[in-house]
Amino acid sequence: MVFVMDIKAILQTDKLLSPLAFLAALVILITGVVSLVGSYSRKSGLVKASAVLVYYMDEENTDKDGRTTTVYYPVVEFTDSSGELVRARGEAPSSFQTYTAGHKLNILYNPQSPTSFEPDEVRSRVALPIAMLIFALLLITFGVFRLRAAAQFVKEEFTHPNETEASHE
Repeated sequence: MVFVMDIKAILQTDKLLSPLAFLAALVILITGVVSLVGSYSRKSGLVKASAVLVYYMDEENTDKDGRTTTVYYPVVEFTDSSGELVRARGEAPSSFQTYTAGHKLNILYNPQSPTSFEPDEVRSRVALPIAMLIFALLLITFGVFRLRAAAQFVKEEFTHPNETEASHE
């Protein structure tokens, strides 16, 4: 009798885990696709330019516990589509200086506000969405295997109950 109660507890867990895995996978999958599509649609209004890193502007931040951290904003120069030389500070700081002064990089800037730019790197646009899609597929796989294992267990346990009980005694 205790054995049957354990089986019911296992089956209840599997019944809960599989749908939760599928639900989580669905949410992550939709978020990943929306993020991937959004990164490319956001790029559509931007203009590509070749820029030169002039220097990094550092900024110190102190948290409520008194710890100080330094972040670095890249300052670049490029010529916009109208021929004007633009010097702009990046909007996204980094905790380290990735390149040295004089490094050439491709950027995407907003023609209505040329000082607003972002690096033109595929990996920065697609790394997180692709990781989300892979994780969602792993969750779906987990859910399928849990459902199949539970179904197989039920089939073996309840189709021939006399044989199973005799083998456990």
